[in-house]
Amino acid sequence: MKTKDEATDNKEVKKVAKKEPAKKATKKSTKKASSKEASNVEKVEDKETSKMTEVNNAKLDESIAKLTNKNIDEIKEEIQNAIKSEETESNTSTKDEKKPTSIQDEIDDREEIIINEPEEKSDNQKRKEKLEEESELIEKQKKRRSSIIMASVIAALILIIVIVIIIIGSLNSTTTENHDFYQWYTGQKVEYKGQLTFTRKEGLTELRATDRKVTLDSTPVYYADENNKVIFPEDMAIVYPNNNGMMYRINHFADITEEDGTIYLETNLATKTNKTKLEKAFLYDGQDLYFFLERTTITVNGTNYEVSPLSYVIVRYKQSVEIYNYEKDEYQVIDTTETQDAKVVTDTYTINMSVDSLQTAEKEQLLIKGLSYLQEFGTTEETQE
Repeated sequence: MKTKDEATDNKEVKKVAKKEPAKKATKKSTKKASSKEASNVEKVEDKETSKMTEVNNAKLDESIAKLTNKNIDEIKEEIQNAIKSEETESNTSTKDEKKPTSIQDEIDDREEIIINEPEEKSDNQKRKEKLEEESELIEKQKKRRSSIIMASVIAALILIIVIVIIIIGSLNSTTTENHDFYQWYTGQKVEYKGQLTFTRKEGLTELRATDRKVTLDSTPVYYADENNKVIFPEDMAIVYPNNNGMMYRINHFADITEEDGTIYLETNLATKTNKTKLEKAFLYDGQDLYFFLERTTITVNGTNYEVSPLSYVIVRYKQSVEIYNYEKDEYQVIDTTETQDAKVVTDTYTINMSVDSLQTAEKEQLLIKGLSYLQEFGTTEETQE
């Protein structure tokens, strides 16, 4: 049976065992000042609780020692372990209480970021709009420069085209000064007075005079009021019999003149007039006309006809031979329908005008009829004075 004192002690042990340490009272606050105050209050409460716990623990140790007959030191060690465990739980609780503050701070930071985000977007939008405006301005400047360059190129091309047209026009058209002119056609002399305009178009040459307009062939037009000068309406070939029969093209509207017994070729270019000395050669129109630059003897069916420089002959195959003697201003038409043998015989070469061939001591060759295939006279060293 238990004694009265033992029963009393048991009651006290139960009371002490049932009694739990005071829980820490903490206040949640999102502000740093409130958190510090709560921490100070907790420290004061912890000190008071610790004193009471020590008194109760001392009583409890004695009671437990009586009941269990354990050593007081062992009981203290167990109690200290319990206190340490309680403190650990208390620290864990404190950390848990601090977490919401940290989360709240993070939420506040995010709210600040969210609040500032529209301002950043606005600044970015402004920068973007400014860049777009600058880009549009640069693009406009590029387009403007491109337009100016394009306009300049077009203007330059137009100018070049105009210059080319003028040059071509000057090559295909020429106007003489006021003179008296004449031509011979099948024994008929045709005279022109005043200013003459020669125009070549689509292979035809047109002459406009004061009182008439005619279409010309390769028949030379002579100056009536100037001695020893003639103009050619069509392209002509110049042939060098003693130079391997070389042939070059003389462009239309060229002049042939004689000065002090020397023959010159004058070609009118767009910017200047070339004057070249000619010798030991004759001209050929690629068809029937031969123009002589020196005194020449023409033989037709065994009959000789002597002509002066600047004279010509037209040999129409098995029809007729027409001879114009410039010195005498005399024109002859010889019928050759039955027999035609028209030649020019010199010491070094023979021209067979019936078949348009040239014979030298080295070879015999046909004269080239397609004058456009010939190299232009004056473009090689051999034809330059």
